[in-house]
Amino acid sequence: DGCDRDRLGRLIAGCLLAGLALLMKYSAVILVPLLALYPLLRGRPRQALWALLPLGLVALWSLHNAWVYGEVHILHILGRSYGPGSAWADNLCGVPVVLGSLVYLMPVLMWRVALRNDHVLAWVVGGVAVTELLTWLYLGEQLDDQYVFWSMTGAALLVLCLGEGTRQALRFRDRDPEAVDSAFLIAWLCAPLLFSVLFAPFQAVRHFIPALPPLVILALRALEGRRKSGEAMPRVFLALLLAA
Repeated sequence: DGCDRDRLGRLIAGCLLAGLALLMKYSAVILVPLLALYPLLRGRPRQALWALLPLGLVALWSLHNAWVYGEVHILHILGRSYGPGSAWADNLCGVPVVLGSLVYLMPVLMWRVALRNDHVLAWVVGGVAVTELLTWLYLGEQLDDQYVFWSMTGAALLVLCLGEGTRQALRFRDRDPEAVDSAFLIAWLCAPLLFSVLFAPFQAVRHFIPALPPLVILALRALEGRRKSGEAMPRVFLALLLAA
């Protein structure tokens, strides 16, 4: 809001909140590049400088650590938890399982794809789900059926939303506001996923919570879409979506 309306107070307040989040949990560092990216996409590069404010709070916190304890806490945590022992491959396998919690979005999204006769996207989504299943079979892991189901649906949902978002983001060169929003939503979705895979020492549901809002927004934007003449969203699907 501070960026769109050029309100300095909102910009500072938002960056201060991001800084407090970073002090509370270091994984909130993903907010820093996102805070800088949004004004850059909006063509307001000067506002991106406010993204340095959260880093300033962390710098003050680190100076306090060095002065009081003789050691910087964030460096201690990185050295202890994010060493070479972190298994990024295991973390990657956990991503689609957690995203499968939004499986209720799949029926209406696939209905939308079928109504649009988007055969390519439909085949890609189906192929991702099958590939995920074959991967688990190949690994020979002793996994229960629920784990495999959530993994398949989560991977398919992620690809579907990224595909729809990318389709809209391709109009970015025309400075289409929807394209700019889609580009930012894709970055917002991918940032916590990449962070949790590459840097987290273990996988946990809380690592993915920041990725769920942009995933839902991309899904709803895909449902809105640019409808053809005579195409309408059945009320029963909207009712089920709201109920879920």
